[in-house]
Amino acid sequence: MHISTEEQSTNAFDTLTVQVRSTTNQVRQTLATFSNLQARPGFHFYMFDLSAYRGQTIRVYFGAREDQGSLTSFVIDDVNILIENP
Repeated sequence: MHISTEEQSTNAFDTLTVQVRSTTNQVRQTLATFSNLQARPGFHFYMFDLSAYRGQTIRVYFGAREDQGSLTSFVIDDVNILIENP
């Protein structure tokens, strides 16, 4: 993921939340919340452990929220889910 921003403040105005949701869209777990404060050059790799949901049908949800101020971009280049046998 790459985060770039035009925000000049030290406040988190713009966010991207990564969540695990049920098939009925109920939030099961928030895996991470990123903000304009984490903007830096280049792409960065993030990994989350989903083993607690083994055998279940889930949705991995990305939700971005931006204020009406300066622009922040959250660029997700690639998403992989690796399933390992226990």
